[in-house]
Amino acid sequence: MPAERIDISSGDAYQRARRRLYAERNAATLARLNRRAARDRELEEILETAEQSVINVFDPRESENLDHHHQQDNHQHQQDKHHHEAGNVGGQGGVDDDDAEWVTLEEDQPDEVDLAIASEKARRQQQAKEVNWKTLTALLHPIYMKLRNATQNWTASNSYDTFTVCPETCLRKKNRQVDLIDVHRQRRSIIQFCECTKDGVRLLQHGYLAGSPVKPVTAFSLPLLILHNCLWNNCNVNALPFTNALTQWLEPRSQRLRTKGGKHARQLRKPFTAVVDLFRLLEDMTTEVVHSILKLTNQQILAWTSCPACFGPSSLNSTQYSDLMKNRLELCLDGNFQHRHQSKAGRNYQRIRTPRIFLKQSFVDRVSQEIVQAETQDMTPEQTDRCTDAHKAANDKRNESTWKGCDDTGLMGCCCRHDTVVHLANIFKSGEQRQFPMALIKRVLADIEPDRPVGFLYDIGCSMDKYINIRRLIPQDRPRIKFATLVFHAYAHNWACQLDYHPRFNESWGLSDGEGLERLWSYLSPLVSPLRYATRNHRLAAIAHRTKHHNERSIVQLAYWMRRKFTRALKRRQEWEAQRQFSQEHATGEDDRRKRLVALYKRQETLDILRASLQDESIFLLSPDWARAVVAAIVDAATFIQTETVELTRSGDLDEQKVRLLVWDAKSALYAEAVYLQAESQPLRDPHLMGSHLGTHGKEKVTRAINARDASGKLLVEAFNREYQIFKDNYTDARFTHSHIHPLTYKEFKKFPLDHHFWNDELYYHSTAPWSIDPDVREGINGVLLLQRIKEEFELIAQEVACSMGWAIALHHDICTIITQARSSINLLNNNGTPDLTFIDYVQLGDFSPVEKLRVIGEELQTRLLAHQTLVEEWSPDIEWLWNRCQPLENRGRISEWHALMTEVQRHIPQEFPAPAEVEGAVEGIDDALEAAVVDVGNNDGEDGWISDEGEGNVNNNNDNLDDDKDDVDTNELVQNDPNTQ
Repeated sequence: MPAERIDISSGDAYQRARRRLYAERNAATLARLNRRAARDRELEEILETAEQSVINVFDPRESENLDHHHQQDNHQHQQDKHHHEAGNVGGQGGVDDDDAEWVTLEEDQPDEVDLAIASEKARRQQQAKEVNWKTLTALLHPIYMKLRNATQNWTASNSYDTFTVCPETCLRKKNRQVDLIDVHRQRRSIIQFCECTKDGVRLLQHGYLAGSPVKPVTAFSLPLLILHNCLWNNCNVNALPFTNALTQWLEPRSQRLRTKGGKHARQLRKPFTAVVDLFRLLEDMTTEVVHSILKLTNQQILAWTSCPACFGPSSLNSTQYSDLMKNRLELCLDGNFQHRHQSKAGRNYQRIRTPRIFLKQSFVDRVSQEIVQAETQDMTPEQTDRCTDAHKAANDKRNESTWKGCDDTGLMGCCCRHDTVVHLANIFKSGEQRQFPMALIKRVLADIEPDRPVGFLYDIGCSMDKYINIRRLIPQDRPRIKFATLVFHAYAHNWACQLDYHPRFNESWGLSDGEGLERLWSYLSPLVSPLRYATRNHRLAAIAHRTKHHNERSIVQLAYWMRRKFTRALKRRQEWEAQRQFSQEHATGEDDRRKRLVALYKRQETLDILRASLQDESIFLLSPDWARAVVAAIVDAATFIQTETVELTRSGDLDEQKVRLLVWDAKSALYAEAVYLQAESQPLRDPHLMGSHLGTHGKEKVTRAINARDASGKLLVEAFNREYQIFKDNYTDARFTHSHIHPLTYKEFKKFPLDHHFWNDELYYHSTAPWSIDPDVREGINGVLLLQRIKEEFELIAQEVACSMGWAIALHHDICTIITQARSSINLLNNNGTPDLTFIDYVQLGDFSPVEKLRVIGEELQTRLLAHQTLVEEWSPDIEWLWNRCQPLENRGRISEWHALMTEVQRHIPQEFPAPAEVEGAVEGIDDALEAAVVDVGNNDGEDGWISDEGEGNVNNNNDNLDDDKDDVDTNELVQNDPNTQ
């Protein structure tokens, strides 16, 4: 709804009495100003007349009227001047306009009583508007559902027909002008209204939605609103530019809609915004009716609106999967503080309407009270760690200055590993406090099976896991939940934390990265600016509506997403096999080291023999020169063995270990600085990571943030060079690997990526184990861990395909069952029967009769069934491809159910229209590939640079872009060689 302005009568009792005392003088001043304004208008009219008649000022007869007017104006001016002078003499205090002096007047401040009265008046007005909209919406919704099905969502030939129904007994009819705006034209028409039908309902029967609940003067057609909805979801078209563009488009093709008594075109933004909100509300109400008719549980609703792969049913034999991955659900959590809302924007007194995807504020408050109660009962001090200090979200370092003037300060989201949104929480006047992720966790656990294992990927998952254990929160669900950090955010955690919470180093996470919400924030970023100054209800509704479209698009691409993930995991495993084979064939470095160790052991045996010969009596029979040669050989051999031992086994003394420890400490601080630099420079390396282009202003801000760290970074580099120089001077015989860059400059340091070889050596890990000194060993360890995650990914995808297929089959069956039941009930009612109508008794559809209610519900479900069948047909190629490659042999036979569903779908999906009979000869089909190849030559619009496989660019041609069919694999080998599927 539009913002409300409060008019307050300013001034206290003293100021109002002063106005009454000087009322006569003020009235005289106002009259004088009015006379001057009247003379100016007369002069303008005469000048316009002169311009039109081309008066010759040198002709006395033509310029007589103009001179006469000037004389009258001067005479009146002299009279006003004489009147002011007389007033000054009489003590009236009058002042001539030309001699008036400027004075500074203090602004009148309203008192508390006036403010309270104005506030109460505005509140009651807002409540009246809310009641009017609520009453109209309840009457509109059943008519909307009926006409939506009758016109096929306003796409049939009868979309612009009139469906008015008015009894002949209605005598109170009246005609009123209404501005009707459509895609093709706009016109000011005379509509006949009556007392028996609300004005908004009458306009809907004409195919338009009213812009006001009472006596509407503007209405917009449903085709126009559907077009705007598609544009808004995909292009982020705001109301003002859309209405301006619509006016420019329609005015040359139809009449101009002028303001009342004016010449300018009307501004349609406010009524159009109200109509858009009403249209979205009617769509949501229709969806709620469908959910209630099908009697869906919370998990079934999540499967339909969020992700079928995560929340769909699975009737397969789950014993074929490992206990670690069986029926596992993986979700990610994250906060966003860009979606703030100004507290003074859209000031009204409406209660907050929370969309379904948002958590109720009362639920969040209840979780907050539970956390406070747990902290009160257990006063154990919370131990902070480096991870907690490194993240603002962990200890909420943001303060009120961050969101000064804001009431809603951000969003907290929960999405699955397929990037579909599960729930959102609105953050009100606070930071990313723990009650928001806890509320999301509790809501998800309440919606799914009570024994289902769940993993949460969170940028501070380590801190959240420790906090839940310390405060003993959700004890009944604690055994089945597990936490991990996001893949990208894991670099900001210390090494010990990564070992416990990095999803690539720990079991059961597959190849999930947990960055789905970052991609969601990028998708929602165009809404940040316009919603910051909208009303709170409009902000929540807009975010929920855009998120709904995001989920619908993700569901359409779900089968292709799983196929792509499966193909990538398969290629990674093939790369690992090739790498292992190559290492086995080319492991010369390790062989050389082993040969040198064997030679060292042989020299040790020779040295032992020489030492034993010194104890033999025959040594005294040798000459002095020969004895000295034996002793020198023993000393040389001992020195050589000691040198070789230090180099090959990395052993050393305590002093060397101390120096190494100091070097390690300096290098650890340097690595922490590198993490911050990489995080702050990420937008420069990937400007599309946050959605839209970074822009010059954004690049300057990032560059200033990076340069601000130069001083501290240079100090850390100098400290490292100093410690490393001490180590190098004192231990000149130490082996220095290629990763030792000395002296290190800050310019070189800023260019190091986090996986640079400089960070991976024995000086950083402070160990002489092979994993710390041999990069091949480290790569092998990561490869083994990655291979385990790939096996887990295969199991996750196999179960997700089964859940998606089970959901599609079950939903199709449920919808068909209700449609059949509705049709049979209609037949019984038409034949004076008494059917069981308990399945529609709780559905509110106005004053519709049972037959009409059954018909509306059946037609709506038929529309949903057609959309579901289209989705199934879109999924089918990828589902069948995945099923034959990722399912265990015992489950392969269930594909027959999918084939039966596809047979049913093919009978109802409309086919292409045949060519007209009058066309002679063969008709060539559409060759879009040829057109793409021809147009692509020299016609690049620049969008290919940012459309990647992750986006929408490959959705339509998803099967053609996958090249994995060329090097197919044996499906039996793929599943049966996996130990986790045995």
